[in-house]
Amino acid sequence: MIHETLIKFKGEEKKVRFGMWTISKMIDFGYRLETIQQDINANPIKFFVTVTYLGACNALDKDLDSYNLYDFYDWLDETEGGIEGKEMQKIQKCFTESLSFGVKSTDSKKK
Repeated sequence: MIHETLIKFKGEEKKVRFGMWTISKMIDFGYRLETIQQDINANPIKFFVTVTYLGACNALDKDLDSYNLYDFYDWLDETEGGIEGKEMQKIQKCFTESLSFGVKSTDSKKK
């Protein structure tokens, strides 16, 4: 399932989409699913700027040339609250939901 949200980017609403393509590109960028939490803890700004960039590119025909990664650092600087602001919270929630969609809980009780 694809997970989407909208952000205000350069004065316009832009769609950010998370799914398998975004996850695949995260791996291409050197991230591993097994260590995502460590990557976030090590450098949350770099991680979520990269995730937002890839999600925005995903929403525009999966084209990495649709945006410049470094413009998303500027976007974060200009966003109210920065890494802890509402815009970034939307990104974090949407991305996290995309990772956990379809994952069965191991906490189910057995009879």
